Amino acid sequence: MTVQRALRCLRTASFGLLAMLATACGTTTPSAPPPGAMAKVRTLGIISSIGMTLHYDRVGAGGWDNDFFTTPIAPLGIDPYVVDLVTKQLAGRFDVKPVAYNPGDFVGSVTADSAQAVADRIKTSAKPANLDAYLLIMPGNVTLKTSGNPFDASAQPVSGMGLTRKSYLTTHYYWAHDSYVVVVVDGHSGKVLSETGAPGGYQKLGLLEFPAMGGPYLEIDDTDWPEDPQHPSPQIVSKLVAETLKPLLAQSMGPTLKAAKLIP
Repeated sequence: MTVQRALRCLRTASFGLLAMLATACGTTTPSAPPPGAMAKVRTLGIISSIGMTLHYDRVGAGGWDNDFFTTPIAPLGIDPYVVDLVTKQLAGRFDVKPVAYNPGDFVGSVTADSAQAVADRIKTSAKPANLDAYLLIMPGNVTLKTSGNPFDASAQPVSGMGLTRKSYLTTHYYWAHDSYVVVVVDGHSGKVLSETGAPGGYQKLGLLEFPAMGGPYLEIDDTDWPEDPQHPSPQIVSKLVAETLKPLLAQSMGPTLKAAKLIP
Protein backbone atom coordinates (compact mmCIF):
# COMPACT_ATOMS: atom_id res chain seq x y z
CA MET A 1 0.00 0.00 0.00
CA THR A 2 1.38 3.42 -0.94
CA VAL A 3 1.76 6.16 1.65
CA GLN A 4 -0.91 8.20 -0.13
CA ARG A 5 -3.37 5.31 -0.11
CA ALA A 6 -2.60 4.51 3.52
CA LEU A 7 -3.35 8.10 4.50
CA ARG A 8 -6.54 7.94 2.55
CA CYS A 9 -7.61 4.76 4.31
CA LEU A 10 -7.04 6.41 7.68
CA ARG A 11 -9.10 9.39 6.62
CA THR A 12 -11.96 7.30 5.26
CA ALA A 13 -11.92 5.03 8.31
CA SER A 14 -12.31 8.05 10.58
CA PHE A 15 -15.29 9.39 8.66
CA GLY A 16 -16.57 6.11 7.28
CA LEU A 17 -20.04 5.66 8.71
CA LEU A 18 -21.29 9.20 8.18
CA ALA A 19 -19.69 9.38 4.77
CA MET A 20 -21.29 6.13 3.71
CA LEU A 21 -24.71 7.28 4.84
CA ALA A 22 -24.36 10.61 3.13
CA THR A 23 -23.07 9.32 -0.18
CA ALA A 24 -25.25 6.30 -0.63
CA CYS A 25 -28.35 8.47 -0.97
CA GLY A 26 -29.33 10.21 -4.16
CA THR A 27 -32.47 12.23 -4.75
CA THR A 28 -34.50 9.22 -5.90
CA THR A 29 -35.77 6.50 -3.60
CA PRO A 30 -35.57 3.10 -5.32
CA SER A 31 -38.98 1.77 -6.24
CA ALA A 32 -40.64 -0.79 -8.48
CA PRO A 33 -43.82 -0.72 -10.56
CA PRO A 34 -47.00 -1.67 -8.66
CA PRO A 35 -47.62 -5.43 -8.53
CA GLY A 36 -49.11 -6.62 -11.78
CA ALA A 37 -48.53 -3.36 -13.65
CA MET A 38 -45.79 -4.70 -15.93
CA ALA A 39 -47.73 -7.90 -16.61
CA LYS A 40 -50.06 -5.82 -18.78
CA VAL A 41 -47.20 -4.34 -20.80
CA ARG A 42 -46.60 -5.76 -24.23
CA THR A 43 -45.13 -2.84 -26.19
CA LEU A 44 -42.48 -0.67 -24.61
CA GLY A 45 -40.42 2.30 -25.75
CA ILE A 46 -37.07 3.51 -24.43
CA ILE A 47 -36.09 7.16 -24.17
CA SER A 48 -32.62 8.16 -22.96
CA SER A 49 -31.57 11.73 -22.16
CA ILE A 50 -28.37 11.19 -20.19
CA GLY A 51 -26.00 11.76 -23.10
CA MET A 52 -26.51 15.46 -23.78
CA THR A 53 -23.86 16.97 -21.52
CA LEU A 54 -20.71 15.97 -19.67
CA HIS A 55 -19.97 17.52 -16.27
CA TYR A 56 -16.54 18.59 -15.06
CA ASP A 57 -16.79 19.45 -11.36
CA ARG A 58 -13.82 20.89 -9.51
CA VAL A 59 -14.42 20.74 -5.74
CA GLY A 60 -12.01 22.64 -3.52
CA ALA A 61 -10.56 21.49 -0.21
CA GLY A 62 -12.87 23.74 1.77
CA GLY A 63 -15.69 24.28 -0.68
CA TRP A 64 -14.93 27.96 -1.35
CA ASP A 65 -13.17 27.49 -4.67
CA ASN A 66 -15.53 25.17 -6.53
CA ASP A 67 -16.07 25.29 -10.29
CA PHE A 68 -18.69 23.43 -12.31
CA PHE A 69 -18.55 23.15 -16.09
CA THR A 70 -20.52 21.27 -18.73
CA THR A 71 -19.69 20.41 -22.31
CA PRO A 72 -22.08 19.06 -24.98
CA ILE A 73 -21.55 15.42 -25.97
CA ALA A 74 -24.70 14.53 -27.96
CA PRO A 75 -22.65 13.77 -31.13
CA LEU A 76 -20.83 10.98 -29.25
CA GLY A 77 -24.00 8.88 -29.33
CA ILE A 78 -24.45 8.05 -25.65
CA ASP A 79 -28.25 8.02 -25.83
CA PRO A 80 -28.51 5.61 -28.79
CA TYR A 81 -25.92 3.47 -26.99
CA VAL A 82 -28.07 3.40 -23.84
CA VAL A 83 -31.21 2.56 -25.81
CA ASP A 84 -29.36 -0.36 -27.42
CA LEU A 85 -28.09 -1.57 -24.01
CA VAL A 86 -31.58 -1.54 -22.51
CA THR A 87 -33.19 -3.11 -25.58
CA LYS A 88 -30.81 -6.07 -25.39
CA GLN A 89 -31.43 -6.49 -21.64
CA LEU A 90 -35.21 -6.53 -22.14
CA ALA A 91 -35.24 -8.78 -25.19
CA GLY A 92 -37.77 -11.58 -24.80
CA ARG A 93 -39.61 -9.88 -21.93
CA PHE A 94 -41.19 -6.98 -23.83
CA ASP A 95 -41.81 -6.05 -27.43
CA VAL A 96 -39.44 -3.08 -27.51
CA LYS A 97 -40.48 -0.60 -30.19
CA PRO A 98 -38.23 2.13 -31.62
CA VAL A 99 -39.19 5.62 -30.52
CA ALA A 100 -38.43 8.80 -32.43
CA TYR A 101 -37.61 11.65 -30.04
CA ASN A 102 -35.20 14.48 -29.37
CA PRO A 103 -33.21 13.72 -26.19
CA GLY A 104 -33.09 17.44 -25.44
CA ASP A 105 -36.86 17.40 -24.91
CA PHE A 106 -36.43 14.96 -22.04
CA VAL A 107 -33.52 16.52 -20.17
CA GLY A 108 -34.03 17.05 -16.47
CA SER A 109 -32.59 15.78 -13.21
CA VAL A 110 -35.05 13.57 -11.42
CA THR A 111 -36.80 14.76 -8.28
CA ALA A 112 -40.18 13.77 -6.91
CA ASP A 113 -41.77 16.49 -9.03
CA SER A 114 -39.70 16.62 -12.20
CA ALA A 115 -39.97 12.94 -13.17
CA GLN A 116 -43.68 13.35 -13.84
CA ALA A 117 -43.08 16.66 -15.60
CA VAL A 118 -40.62 14.97 -17.96
CA ALA A 119 -42.94 11.98 -18.44
CA ASP A 120 -45.71 14.33 -19.53
CA ARG A 121 -43.62 15.25 -22.57
CA ILE A 122 -44.01 11.78 -24.07
CA LYS A 123 -47.43 12.64 -25.49
CA THR A 124 -46.11 15.62 -27.42
CA SER A 125 -42.45 14.78 -28.05
CA ALA A 126 -42.28 11.03 -28.76
CA LYS A 127 -43.54 8.95 -31.69
CA PRO A 128 -45.29 6.63 -31.24
CA ALA A 129 -46.85 8.01 -28.07
CA ASN A 130 -49.36 5.20 -27.48
CA LEU A 131 -47.21 2.25 -26.40
CA ASP A 132 -48.10 0.32 -23.24
CA ALA A 133 -45.13 1.71 -21.31
CA TYR A 134 -41.98 3.78 -21.65
CA LEU A 135 -38.64 3.73 -19.88
CA LEU A 136 -37.03 7.10 -19.34
CA ILE A 137 -33.31 6.94 -18.60
CA MET A 138 -32.57 10.34 -17.09
CA PRO A 139 -29.68 12.04 -15.28
CA GLY A 140 -29.73 11.35 -11.54
CA ASN A 141 -28.29 13.22 -8.57
CA VAL A 142 -25.99 11.92 -5.84
CA THR A 143 -23.77 13.62 -3.27
CA LEU A 144 -20.01 13.72 -3.18
CA LYS A 145 -19.18 13.52 0.52
CA THR A 146 -15.77 12.32 1.62
CA SER A 147 -15.77 13.93 5.06
CA GLY A 148 -17.84 13.00 8.08
CA ASN A 149 -18.06 16.63 9.18
CA PRO A 150 -21.77 17.61 8.88
CA PHE A 151 -20.73 21.23 8.32
CA ASP A 152 -18.28 20.39 5.55
CA ALA A 153 -18.90 22.91 2.78
CA SER A 154 -17.14 20.66 0.30
CA ALA A 155 -20.09 18.25 0.11
CA GLN A 156 -21.46 18.75 -3.39
CA PRO A 157 -24.22 17.37 -5.62
CA VAL A 158 -23.01 15.31 -8.55
CA SER A 159 -25.28 14.91 -11.56
CA GLY A 160 -25.38 12.76 -14.66
CA MET A 161 -22.23 11.77 -16.50
CA GLY A 162 -18.92 13.40 -15.84
CA LEU A 163 -15.69 13.70 -13.94
CA THR A 164 -15.22 15.20 -10.48
CA ARG A 165 -11.91 16.36 -9.02
CA LYS A 166 -11.83 16.68 -5.24
CA SER A 167 -8.99 18.65 -3.67
CA TYR A 168 -7.36 17.93 -0.34
CA LEU A 169 -4.51 19.80 1.29
CA THR A 170 -1.76 17.91 -0.51
CA THR A 171 -3.42 15.96 -3.32
CA HIS A 172 -6.41 15.51 -5.61
CA TYR A 173 -8.72 12.58 -6.30
CA TYR A 174 -10.66 12.02 -9.51
CA TRP A 175 -13.95 10.15 -9.95
CA ALA A 176 -15.77 9.41 -13.21
CA HIS A 177 -19.49 8.92 -12.65
CA ASP A 178 -22.63 7.73 -14.45
CA SER A 179 -25.50 8.90 -12.26
CA TYR A 180 -28.84 8.02 -13.82
CA VAL A 181 -32.38 7.01 -12.98
CA VAL A 182 -34.73 4.59 -14.76
CA VAL A 183 -38.30 5.87 -14.74
CA VAL A 184 -41.18 3.58 -15.75
CA VAL A 185 -44.15 5.43 -17.27
CA ASP A 186 -47.60 4.04 -18.07
CA GLY A 187 -48.02 4.76 -21.77
CA HIS A 188 -51.79 5.12 -21.59
CA SER A 189 -52.30 7.19 -18.45
CA GLY A 190 -48.94 8.95 -18.64
CA LYS A 191 -48.35 8.37 -14.94
CA VAL A 192 -44.95 7.54 -13.45
CA LEU A 193 -45.05 4.01 -12.05
CA SER A 194 -41.57 3.84 -10.51
CA GLU A 195 -38.16 5.49 -10.27
CA THR A 196 -34.95 3.58 -9.64
CA GLY A 197 -31.52 5.11 -9.31
CA ALA A 198 -28.57 3.20 -10.74
CA PRO A 199 -26.87 1.35 -7.86
CA GLY A 200 -23.14 1.54 -7.22
CA GLY A 201 -20.68 -1.20 -6.42
CA TYR A 202 -18.23 -0.82 -9.29
CA GLN A 203 -15.44 0.97 -7.44
CA LYS A 204 -12.76 -1.30 -5.99
CA LEU A 205 -12.26 -0.15 -2.41
CA GLY A 206 -9.53 -0.91 0.09
CA LEU A 207 -10.26 -2.64 3.38
CA LEU A 208 -10.91 0.61 5.25
CA GLU A 209 -12.27 2.67 2.37
CA PHE A 210 -15.87 3.73 1.81
CA PRO A 211 -17.79 4.99 -1.24
CA ALA A 212 -17.06 8.55 -2.35
CA MET A 213 -20.53 8.92 -3.87
CA GLY A 214 -23.63 6.91 -4.67
CA GLY A 215 -24.33 5.30 -8.02
CA PRO A 216 -21.90 3.95 -10.61
CA TYR A 217 -18.50 5.62 -10.35
CA LEU A 218 -14.81 4.82 -10.70
CA GLU A 219 -11.71 6.42 -9.27
CA ILE A 220 -9.37 7.32 -12.11
CA ASP A 221 -6.13 9.26 -12.44
CA ASP A 222 -5.40 12.78 -13.59
CA THR A 223 -4.79 11.85 -17.23
CA ASP A 224 -8.50 12.28 -18.01
CA TRP A 225 -8.72 15.71 -16.38
CA PRO A 226 -8.45 18.50 -18.99
CA GLU A 227 -6.09 21.44 -18.60
CA ASP A 228 -9.09 23.71 -19.15
CA PRO A 229 -12.25 21.97 -17.88
CA GLN A 230 -14.35 24.82 -19.24
CA HIS A 231 -13.11 24.03 -22.75
CA PRO A 232 -11.97 20.39 -22.80
CA SER A 233 -10.51 19.09 -26.04
CA PRO A 234 -12.68 16.76 -28.14
CA GLN A 235 -9.96 14.12 -27.80
CA ILE A 236 -9.96 14.03 -24.00
CA VAL A 237 -13.78 14.04 -23.89
CA SER A 238 -14.01 11.19 -26.40
CA LYS A 239 -11.42 9.18 -24.47
CA LEU A 240 -13.29 9.54 -21.16
CA VAL A 241 -16.60 8.57 -22.76
CA ALA A 242 -15.25 5.61 -24.76
CA GLU A 243 -12.85 4.12 -22.22
CA THR A 244 -14.62 4.79 -18.91
CA LEU A 245 -18.21 6.08 -19.07
CA LYS A 246 -19.60 3.75 -21.74
CA PRO A 247 -18.13 0.62 -20.09
CA LEU A 248 -19.51 1.81 -16.74
CA LEU A 249 -22.96 2.21 -18.31
CA ALA A 250 -22.74 -1.28 -19.78
CA GLN A 251 -21.66 -2.74 -16.45
CA SER A 252 -24.36 -1.00 -14.43
CA MET A 253 -27.39 -1.28 -16.72
CA GLY A 254 -28.26 -4.90 -15.90
CA PRO A 255 -28.16 -4.39 -12.12
CA THR A 256 -30.18 -1.18 -12.49
CA LEU A 257 -32.92 -2.87 -14.51
CA LYS A 258 -32.91 -5.71 -12.00
CA ALA A 259 -33.29 -3.24 -9.13
CA ALA A 260 -36.23 -1.74 -11.03
CA LYS A 261 -37.82 -5.23 -11.21
CA LEU A 262 -37.76 -5.16 -15.01
CA ILE A 263 -35.55 -8.24 -15.37
CA PRO A 264 -35.09 -11.16 -12.96
